[in-house]
Amino acid sequence: MIDQWKADRHRPEITPKWINPPRWLVDIEGLPEITSTRMVKGQLEWAFSDETKRDWSKILVAFLSTVDKGIKGLKEAKDMGKKGEKMAHKKMKALNYGCRLLYYFVFWKAEIVRDLLTKTNMVDGITTTFMSMRTGNSRCLVKALDQSL
Repeated sequence: MIDQWKADRHRPEITPKWINPPRWLVDIEGLPEITSTRMVKGQLEWAFSDETKRDWSKILVAFLSTVDKGIKGLKEAKDMGKKGEKMAHKKMKALNYGCRLLYYFVFWKAEIVRDLLTKTNMVDGITTTFMSMRTGNSRCLVKALDQSL
């Protein structure tokens, strides 16, 4: 759903700011680009604004897609039984890496994801289309996420 979001550039939602992206984010090959960047005193800065909020959402989608593909790949490898053990280990490492990047992005001190989810209409309609089950330990995670947003 997030990848289908059509950001309204004319609807003011985001307080514009320039952000120094961390090295781990800059170094990821194939990541969607932020269309507004600049160099200030030798430091790279990326804009976070209404004009770039769609760019940032594409980065979030890229991380979520990586995790989704990793889960599917791991399931396929596990379904192969003994033949897929080596591949399952490789897929698990890739999934771990994807989850770690997603975690870094979500909890990055620039609070990009928080602002995208709370200050834009990006997730409007998601709760009516998809309601997650909250059972067992997931309640703690949902509570923690709710508090962090």
